[in-house]
Amino acid sequence: MLHLGDTVEEIATRRKGKIDSTRVDDQQQATRWRVFFSDGKRPLVKYFLNEADLRLVTCPHLDITPGFVPARGIMS
Repeated sequence: MLHLGDTVEEIATRRKGKIDSTRVDDQQQATRWRVFFSDGKRPLVKYFLNEADLRLVTCPHLDITPGFVPARGIMS
């Protein structure tokens, strides 16, 4: 499932952009994603109704960066 803030690629054009809005239509049980493209080409914003039209590139929710975690500590 795609989330707000995910970087995605439109499969048809291979353009990359960021999901900046999502909307759920309760009547049709469907989600609509608004993608902002920063490559300067038109259209700058595009709406997608089918998740299969997009491929996830990066997800900030899954970004696990190795490093120091104060709660875990480094000394015994």
